[in-house]
Amino acid sequence: MVATCKVFFAYVGFDFITTVSEETINPQKEIPRSILGTISLASFLYIFTSFSVNGVENLTEVLKKNGNEYSTVLADVFAQNGMRWMAFVITIAALLGLAAVILSSVMGQARVTRAFAKDGLLWPIFGELDPKTNVPVKGAWITTIICALMAATLNLDTLATLCSVGNLLVYAVIDAAVIQMRLAEVPSKPGRRGQIVFIAPWSFLVLSIISAFVVAAEAPLWLNLILAALLFANYVVLQVLIYQTNQIKKQDAAQGLLATVEAPKALFLCPLMPLLPCFGIWTNCVLSTVGSNGLTWAIFAAFEFVGLLFYACYGYKHSKLRKRIDRHEAAKLKAANGV
Repeated sequence: MVATCKVFFAYVGFDFITTVSEETINPQKEIPRSILGTISLASFLYIFTSFSVNGVENLTEVLKKNGNEYSTVLADVFAQNGMRWMAFVITIAALLGLAAVILSSVMGQARVTRAFAKDGLLWPIFGELDPKTNVPVKGAWITTIICALMAATLNLDTLATLCSVGNLLVYAVIDAAVIQMRLAEVPSKPGRRGQIVFIAPWSFLVLSIISAFVVAAEAPLWLNLILAALLFANYVVLQVLIYQTNQIKKQDAAQGLLATVEAPKALFLCPLMPLLPCFGIWTNCVLSTVGSNGLTWAIFAAFEFVGLLFYACYGYKHSKLRKRIDRHEAAKLKAANGV
């Protein structure tokens, strides 16, 4: 499990392919193909390299000789076996690979911050496009400086674990949001069901995080069983809500009312709802706690606090989506009251 958390860092960045969807021809087909293709190719290269290196010398013996220096173990395998030219090639390839990863990450992050700025969640400077290149150059520079400062001040192992934990929890939040969006396809009237629809996906996320910490701490069996029962009950509630939502959609479609729901047409629907997102939430939460330490979570909590504070003080007030929703709700209220 610890190795899984560490290895996950090698796959960070493939999701940035989605950030260039606005600049892609036929993104509905090309983006999934690009993600699956790059992940498959990278996985093949990782596995093939691991088998090849272990065929040269056992990595455990190499680590004993170089003082457990993991960052250079691949080059040390060949250097200790008289192939220093191969160690030089590996070092150059690693530097070029790191440069490519950094550039792709900066490119993707600049477009993510631009999307936030377009909705008003960040300052307008992040959404400005260069008149010549038509890309968010200012946003790219700002994110690059922030990333450079983090790389210069944080320990590499801590930074790698922090990136893995952050990405895993982001994926868990996205899984919960997918359930929330599916339930929101049918407007809920004010009342108990509306409150449950809003709370249920996020309560499953919170319970999964607590369960992950309990598993990592090797807590008593009875505590694990209690959390497992709560998670199962929460899942049953979500399953019932999804079933109700599907039935309401069928009734609306039969009565010709589905077109009145103001929502964009979905190009892709998550299968096995809510089983697949719930499994993703719990798995990502467990992986995020395994192999991480108190310092990693303290830094992560500090970043989360700063982000939530910024949203409360600036993002919520300037969100264009929230303003549109408020206007839409006000219009529905006036229509219901006959105003």
